[in-house]
Amino acid sequence: MDKRYSATLAITGLTLALSGGGCVMEADPEGAPIPGEEPRADGVVDVVSESDDAIGGVAEVDDEDGDRIIKPTTCITIRRGSAGEVHDATIYHGSPDYNAGGIPTLGTGMTTMRKLALLSFDLSLLPTNIRITEAHLGLTQSWNEVINIIHIRRITAPWSEHEVTWQSFHEAYEPASLARFVTKKGENHYKVDVTDALVSRVERRSEDSVGFVLDTFGRPNTFLSSEHEAPEGRPFLHVCYFGGMLPPH
Repeated sequence: MDKRYSATLAITGLTLALSGGGCVMEADPEGAPIPGEEPRADGVVDVVSESDDAIGGVAEVDDEDGDRIIKPTTCITIRRGSAGEVHDATIYHGSPDYNAGGIPTLGTGMTTMRKLALLSFDLSLLPTNIRITEAHLGLTQSWNEVINIIHIRRITAPWSEHEVTWQSFHEAYEPASLARFVTKKGENHYKVDVTDALVSRVERRSEDSVGFVLDTFGRPNTFLSSEHEAPEGRPFLHVCYFGGMLPPH
């Protein structure tokens, strides 16, 4: 089955008390909480589906006659310092003119003010005329005692990392969540399936980048940004595809 059509599980939208840790996950007014997968040995929590950071692999797809065939795939990881351009920033409702685009962390959640984390990934490294088989957003959470549901929404307007503010951003994102995941206590890594957000835009070349908002209705969560000194902790977008032609230089 194509991973894009993996079923999303849900449980009741009541506040959950996690046994043993004494941590509470706030009820999510946007929908029922989803169960997070247990971390693998490498600490990665895969949400909805699992992806390997291999150079390439294979994908089972339908050909023009509707027959199932195997296609070799190529994978690329877009991350600042390794491949492609990545931009990120935090904006604050209570400080609408403040920009936080040059610090090593990203924040989202509620304290005395609401804040959102913004991310943008350059897609120009991807060839034209490709078919996306999977795409995952990678995030690293700094130490945190909070268990939250993080909503990922698609940004709909351009913004600048070192200039964007709450006021200038104008809540330019789709209200519906394209994905969501449950955070864990402590330091954790997450890979979240965002395939659907890329398919139409990349395959039709309708946009040169894709942007995401991280949003939660709970207490603040903190993630490492592209300014962090450890490259392996920076946000990334891992994309696998087949077909395509590289753009001319």
